[in-house]
Amino acid sequence: MEITQTNIENRKEYDSLKCIHGLKNELRKNRNGTKQPNIDMDDTISCVIQLAVYLRPLITRLALLLCNGPRH
Repeated sequence: MEITQTNIENRKEYDSLKCIHGLKNELRKNRNGTKQPNIDMDDTISCVIQLAVYLRPLITRLALLLCNGPRH
């Protein structure tokens, strides 16, 4: 399979969503009272960083839009 920018971006998105889904499941265990969540702080920080990197272009565009208003 040819490696393209789209493939790389899709992989980053998949990794970020998989990471967040895992954290959500661990937190759900605690909410249901079934188990104590097994959340490693390093994994949590890594997950947040992955998500921030993935969302950075969107956040940048949103910030510019809010600061400058729509372009005409």
